[in-house]
Amino acid sequence: MMRRGISPVIATVIIVAVAIAIALAVASWLFGIWAGFGEYESLKILPSSYMNSTHVILDVYNPGSKVARVTLIEVNGTRIPVNQAIQPGETTTIAKPLPFTPQHGVNYLVKLYTSEGNIYQTIIQTR
Repeated sequence: MMRRGISPVIATVIIVAVAIAIALAVASWLFGIWAGFGEYESLKILPSSYMNSTHVILDVYNPGSKVARVTLIEVNGTRIPVNQAIQPGETTTIAKPLPFTPQHGVNYLVKLYTSEGNIYQTIIQTR
Protein backbone atom coordinates (compact mmCIF):
# COMPACT_ATOMS: atom_id res chain seq x y z
CA MET A 1 0.00 0.00 0.00
CA MET A 2 1.36 3.33 -1.05
CA ARG A 3 1.07 6.40 1.21
CA ARG A 4 0.42 9.73 -0.38
CA GLY A 5 1.28 13.15 1.07
CA ILE A 6 -0.80 16.26 0.82
CA SER A 7 -1.15 17.81 -2.59
CA PRO A 8 1.22 20.63 -3.58
CA VAL A 9 -1.72 23.06 -3.86
CA ILE A 10 -2.84 22.47 -0.27
CA ALA A 11 0.76 22.68 0.97
CA THR A 12 1.18 26.04 -0.79
CA VAL A 13 -2.06 27.37 0.72
CA ILE A 14 -0.94 26.32 4.21
CA ILE A 15 2.50 27.94 3.79
CA VAL A 16 0.98 31.20 2.50
CA ALA A 17 -1.56 31.28 5.37
CA VAL A 18 1.19 30.75 7.97
CA ALA A 19 3.36 33.46 6.35
CA ILE A 20 0.47 35.94 6.38
CA ALA A 21 -0.32 35.16 10.03
CA ILE A 22 3.32 35.70 11.02
CA ALA A 23 3.51 38.96 9.01
CA LEU A 24 0.34 40.28 10.70
CA ALA A 25 1.66 39.36 14.14
CA VAL A 26 5.00 41.08 13.51
CA ALA A 27 3.30 44.18 12.04
CA SER A 28 0.92 44.54 14.98
CA TRP A 29 3.81 44.11 17.42
CA LEU A 30 5.88 46.77 15.62
CA PHE A 31 3.01 49.24 15.39
CA GLY A 32 2.25 48.64 19.06
CA ILE A 33 5.82 49.58 19.96
CA TRP A 34 5.89 52.54 17.57
CA ALA A 35 2.63 53.87 18.98
CA GLY A 36 4.32 54.19 22.39
CA PHE A 37 7.17 56.18 20.88
CA GLY A 38 4.95 58.24 18.60
CA GLU A 39 4.85 61.29 20.84
CA TYR A 40 7.81 62.52 22.79
CA GLU A 41 8.85 65.67 24.57
CA SER A 42 12.13 67.31 23.72
CA LEU A 43 13.50 70.81 24.22
CA LYS A 44 16.65 72.53 23.03
CA ILE A 45 17.89 75.72 24.65
CA LEU A 46 19.36 77.68 21.76
CA PRO A 47 22.77 79.41 21.86
CA SER A 48 21.08 82.80 21.41
CA SER A 49 19.87 82.55 25.04
CA TYR A 50 21.45 84.97 27.51
CA MET A 51 21.15 86.79 30.82
CA ASN A 52 21.40 90.48 31.44
CA SER A 53 21.47 92.32 34.76
CA THR A 54 17.73 91.81 35.37
CA HIS A 55 16.39 88.94 33.25
CA VAL A 56 17.12 85.47 31.94
CA ILE A 57 16.11 85.25 28.28
CA LEU A 58 15.87 81.74 26.89
CA ASP A 59 15.24 80.90 23.25
CA VAL A 60 13.78 77.39 23.36
CA TYR A 61 12.98 75.05 20.46
CA ASN A 62 10.72 71.99 20.71
CA PRO A 63 11.86 69.39 18.13
CA GLY A 64 9.59 66.79 19.74
CA SER A 65 6.14 65.69 18.67
CA LYS A 66 4.41 66.59 21.93
CA VAL A 67 3.60 69.89 23.64
CA ALA A 68 6.28 70.65 26.23
CA ARG A 69 5.10 72.52 29.33
CA VAL A 70 7.88 74.41 31.10
CA THR A 71 7.05 74.77 34.79
CA LEU A 72 10.29 76.03 36.31
CA ILE A 73 13.58 77.70 35.43
CA GLU A 74 16.50 77.23 37.77
CA VAL A 75 19.52 79.55 37.58
CA ASN A 76 22.43 78.36 39.75
CA GLY A 77 19.98 76.90 42.25
CA THR A 78 17.55 79.83 42.27
CA ARG A 79 14.11 78.66 41.14
CA ILE A 80 11.81 80.83 39.02
CA PRO A 81 8.23 79.60 38.40
CA VAL A 82 7.10 79.46 34.76
CA ASN A 83 3.93 78.42 32.98
CA GLN A 84 4.87 78.15 29.30
CA ALA A 85 3.61 75.64 26.72
CA ILE A 86 5.81 75.11 23.66
CA GLN A 87 4.15 73.45 20.68
CA PRO A 88 5.97 70.83 18.56
CA GLY A 89 8.22 72.53 16.02
CA GLU A 90 7.86 75.90 17.75
CA THR A 91 10.66 78.21 18.88
CA THR A 92 9.71 80.60 21.65
CA THR A 93 11.41 83.06 23.97
CA ILE A 94 10.96 82.77 27.71
CA ALA A 95 11.99 85.94 29.54
CA LYS A 96 11.80 85.99 33.32
CA PRO A 97 13.06 88.55 35.85
CA LEU A 98 15.90 87.36 38.04
CA PRO A 99 15.54 87.54 41.84
CA PHE A 100 19.25 88.40 42.07
CA THR A 101 21.78 90.50 40.15
CA PRO A 102 24.15 88.28 38.15
CA GLN A 103 27.79 89.21 37.73
CA HIS A 104 28.80 90.34 34.25
CA GLY A 105 30.79 87.79 32.22
CA VAL A 106 30.09 84.90 34.61
CA ASN A 107 28.73 81.56 33.42
CA TYR A 108 25.51 80.35 35.04
CA LEU A 109 23.94 76.89 34.93
CA VAL A 110 20.36 77.19 33.71
CA LYS A 111 17.86 74.33 33.91
CA LEU A 112 14.36 74.05 32.45
CA TYR A 113 11.93 71.72 34.22
CA THR A 114 8.84 70.38 32.42
CA SER A 115 5.56 68.93 33.63
CA GLU A 116 6.72 65.53 32.31
CA GLY A 117 9.56 65.60 34.85
CA ASN A 118 12.32 66.20 32.29
CA ILE A 119 15.20 68.59 32.91
CA TYR A 120 17.01 70.43 30.11
CA GLN A 121 20.11 72.41 30.97
CA THR A 122 22.74 74.67 29.49
CA ILE A 123 25.37 77.17 30.58
CA ILE A 124 24.66 80.84 29.84
CA GLN A 125 26.96 83.80 30.23
CA THR A 126 25.73 87.19 31.34
CA ARG A 127 25.98 90.10 28.94
